[in-house]
Amino acid sequence: MNKLDGFIRLIRPVNCLMMGFAVLVGAILANPQLGSLNWLNLLFGYLTGFTFCVAAMVINDYYDRKIDAINEPQRPIPSGTVKPNEALAFVGVLSVIGFVFAGYVSVLCFVVAAAALAITATYITVGKRSGLPGNFLVSICVAIPFIYGSITSIGTVGLNVLLFASMAFYQILAGKSQRA
Repeated sequence: MNKLDGFIRLIRPVNCLMMGFAVLVGAILANPQLGSLNWLNLLFGYLTGFTFCVAAMVINDYYDRKIDAINEPQRPIPSGTVKPNEALAFVGVLSVIGFVFAGYVSVLCFVVAAAALAITATYITVGKRSGLPGNFLVSICVAIPFIYGSITSIGTVGLNVLLFASMAFYQILAGKSQRA
């Protein structure tokens, strides 16, 4: 496996594409008048969701590298295809890129993006092993892209988007709690 393939496997592109898509769903729910959407803001919102999801995937694999060395030694970090310090540098670059896109849209987008990244990092580093608190954190991570999309579209969170994000939150929470 070459380094590029290792990074592609590390980022889980389908998950990241879906995160960006969730931002677009939130934006369109907030403002279904497609002709009045600020398409540049939507592009930057999508790219923020995508890059932060990539960062989350990489952070996750970085923190799980010792467990993965036993259970999934073929993963990019345990196999040595991607070195741990390369993974952390990649997270840093992705985070800066995501913050630039978020800041371009608005200060509120920047703040929400920072909160989302902090919640994600908290889930990955301590929440996964905490039971119900971790379930709440991951549920928030699923709901935030819809809220973020609404903010990129109309500058606030529409009631319909809040209801949609709440349904996503509770669906994930219920599913995670049943498996616990």
